[in-house]
Amino acid sequence: MMGGAEALLDAVRRGDLPAVRELVDADPALVSVRDQRGPSAVLLAVYHGHGTVADWLVDRGAELNIYDAAALGRLSQVAALLEANPELARMHAPDGFSALGIAAYFGRPEALDLLLSAGADPNAASRNAMQVTPLHSACACTDAAAALRMTEALLAAGADPNVAQEGGWTPLHQAAAQGRLHIIEILLDRGAEAGSRNDDGRTPADMAVEKGHDDAAELLRRHGA
Repeated sequence: MMGGAEALLDAVRRGDLPAVRELVDADPALVSVRDQRGPSAVLLAVYHGHGTVADWLVDRGAELNIYDAAALGRLSQVAALLEANPELARMHAPDGFSALGIAAYFGRPEALDLLLSAGADPNAASRNAMQVTPLHSACACTDAAAALRMTEALLAAGADPNVAQEGGWTPLHQAAAQGRLHIIEILLDRGAEAGSRNDDGRTPADMAVEKGHDDAAELLRRHGA
C-alpha cells in the first residue's frame, strides 16, 4: 500500500494523469491518499497546478476535506463541511495553511466568503515558516478580478493591511510586485504604509520598479513611498 501511495503521489506531482488512472484502477483506495505532510492527492495536484488531475480524482470519489474543497472552490462541499463543524473555518491543515488562506491563494472568492461567514480569522497567519496571511495570499492570486474581490472582502472583515509575512513582506509589497493598481489604492485607503520596508530594505515602490510596474511605483511615490 505504501509503495502504491508513494507512486500515486509522485504521479500527481508530475501531473501524469495516465499513471494516476492506472494506479487508482489497480487500487481504488489510493484515490483519497495523503502524503506525509498531510495534503491529500487532490490538494497536492492543485498545489502543483494540475487541475485536471485533481478533478479526475474528485470524479473517482476522492473524499474532500475543508482544505481540498476550498482549493477547488467546491462550494457545496465547503458549506456542508462548515455546517457540520464550524470550527473548520478556524483550523489549519497539517502543512500550516488555513482553508481561508488556501481559498484566497487559489482565487476562490465564493469559498472565501463562506469561510468568513463561518468565522474564519482574516488575520490568522499560516502556521509554518512563511507566516502568510489570507490577505497576502489574495494579493498574490494570479486572477486579478478574484484578487480584487477577495482583498475587499478580507479588509471589510478586519484584515490588517500592514501585517508582515516571512521576509517582512506586507500585502502592499505583494500588490506592488503584481502591479495591481486597484488593490494598491484600496490598501492605501485602508491605511497601508507606502514606505514600509521588508527585511531587505525594499519598499513596495521598489518592488514595483523591479517588476517593471512603473505606474504602480508612481502611485506609491505619490503616497509617500
